[in-house]
Amino acid sequence: MAEANETRKLSFSNSWVGCTLVESVQGLSIHDAIVVNLSSRPASYQAGEFCGTIQPFQSRQLKGCTITSAERLGVFGLRTTENLGGLALIWDWFGDRYSGFNREAPLYISPQEEVAEIHFNPAVLFSFDGSGDCGRGRGALLAAQWDLHLQCHGRSTFFRQARNRARDRDI
Repeated sequence: MAEANETRKLSFSNSWVGCTLVESVQGLSIHDAIVVNLSSRPASYQAGEFCGTIQPFQSRQLKGCTITSAERLGVFGLRTTENLGGLALIWDWFGDRYSGFNREAPLYISPQEEVAEIHFNPAVLFSFDGSGDCGRGRGALLAAQWDLHLQCHGRSTFFRQARNRARDRDI
């Protein structure tokens, strides 16, 4: 059995984004991160008096909370908020992996890393009809995505309205 809060830095962690795999989670403090439950059981967390769960293979953005118990989590947090566009230089544009992807969408994806072998029955876990072999292990691959979406071209209604409100105040 793994030691409590056993951590491993993932290969696509870099100077912009910290990516960590945590196993046998108990009392793990989360300052500000996206947390992915990488197990077939819910993960529990507490933020002040509020208690919540992260369902299997789901994620939550958490701030100022404690993960009270979980089997295995991926924890992703920003290390810096400056020059995040640099991720585009070291990660792949998603359209290079999937040819049907929108050519104008600025979505970048990290390399994949195998993080665990998970045993579960997909018919039960994902609520669909069919038979599944719960004894069969399935490798869990993890990758991070980054959307460099900026409203750089064109003028949106929001900016026109803001400009008009500012002009109206000056009159």
